[in-house]
Amino acid sequence: MQRFSRRSARCDHTERAARGRRAAEPVAERGRRVRVLDGDELRRRLFVVLGFDRADRDANVRRVGFVAELRARQSTVDSPSSVR
Repeated sequence: MQRFSRRSARCDHTERAARGRRAAEPVAERGRRVRVLDGDELRRRLFVVLGFDRADRDANVRRVGFVAELRARQSTVDSPSSVR
């Protein structure tokens, strides 16, 4: 987990679908704002030009991480989840 401030963090998950959602639950139960960034959803809405070859999947993971980093600066806890 990468901590940006006392109130924000980013925890990256790759390889297994839905891992980000399960990891976010305990944090949300402690009253923290948590947003699961679904790599497939972001691919459909923001990164439409990416395909599914290895290079494009890696690019998608990097972009999802970048979005999470930007959000973490706004005191949120993000749990990016992408299948690599």
